[in-house]
Amino acid sequence: MGDAMPISTFLRKFEVGAKVHVAPRHLRSMPHPRYRGKTGVVVGRQGGAYVVELNVYNARKRLVIEGAHLQKA
Repeated sequence: MGDAMPISTFLRKFEVGAKVHVAPRHLRSMPHPRYRGKTGVVVGRQGGAYVVELNVYNARKRLVIEGAHLQKA
């Protein structure tokens, strides 16, 4: 399995206010392609996922994304 990711990817923690990149990962609940590579700000938590606010095409969007799909900016 060449696509296996380390467990530390799933255990990442982000604080509210942290800048993050939406990273493409081949897992469940993958973000839509239009959001991949975008940078946003963590504004909260929802269950085990993070609420990320970012700008897409002059509109402010709030997305609920699992931590495995985020990287620190």
